[in-house]
Amino acid sequence: MTALGSVWATGQTSPRGQLRQGPYISATVHDADRVPPAVARLAIDHLTAAGDTVLDPGCGAGTVIVEALRAGRNAIGITDDRRWWSVARANITATRRRTDAHTDALLLDGTPRRAAGQLTGMTGTVDLLLAGLRPTPALAPADALRRTLAHCLPLLRPGAHAAVVLRTTHDGPNFTDPIDDAARAGQDAGLLLVDHCIALAGQLRGDRLIPPPARQFRSPSTGSLGAEFHDVLIFRVPDRPLASAATRRLPRVRSTKPPSRTATTLREIACAA
Repeated sequence: MTALGSVWATGQTSPRGQLRQGPYISATVHDADRVPPAVARLAIDHLTAAGDTVLDPGCGAGTVIVEALRAGRNAIGITDDRRWWSVARANITATRRRTDAHTDALLLDGTPRRAAGQLTGMTGTVDLLLAGLRPTPALAPADALRRTLAHCLPLLRPGAHAAVVLRTTHDGPNFTDPIDDAARAGQDAGLLLVDHCIALAGQLRGDRLIPPPARQFRSPSTGSLGAEFHDVLIFRVPDRPLASAATRRLPRVRSTKPPSRTATTLREIACAA
């Protein structure tokens, strides 16, 4: 497993070009809070190994799930939005038709709290939680993230990682930067913040950053412009309970994994769901 580095060249292909490579169905573009496929793929490649399990507790249109399958990982997606459930299911089906990967995908309809209850048979087996920061009607995004991480933490094995992709936005004069709140949410859930990376949304040519065309960079649903990068916070599940809050900020550490045993478990849960 090689080091990720602090800056990710994840914008070499345009946002729409990444969706075409999936292939993703056309409705995927309307999920403005999706994790960009290139960002998901890089995180999955570097933070997991073949046969590992990736969880997205707010999967939306399913980009994390698709990229996990394409990388030879098992995948679990959760969403309580029926519109995105249908889109994610269609994307998973299209991916399975195109790839020969012998991995499993499980898509659950419901909240992370409800889904975590359905996944008790997988306690301590998930290798990576990878999710975007999604707005909710009842809670601020950071509060929703805090609850989601708390519900999903029992599913993660000791030493596993959780990566949260933050979409900084520009809406006229307003600038939204949720990084501090998201970092606190992860630490409040009991995770160790080990890295903060920048995933570029524009193309890197030498030392110049070329932003994608505005028509591909503007949210179809809100009309607001995204920033030229995404912040990615990488947390790690402690090997044992933390002694105190003072130990929660540590340098990056190398991950070690027990032998994967999740493929059979996923199939069993899928049959029972």
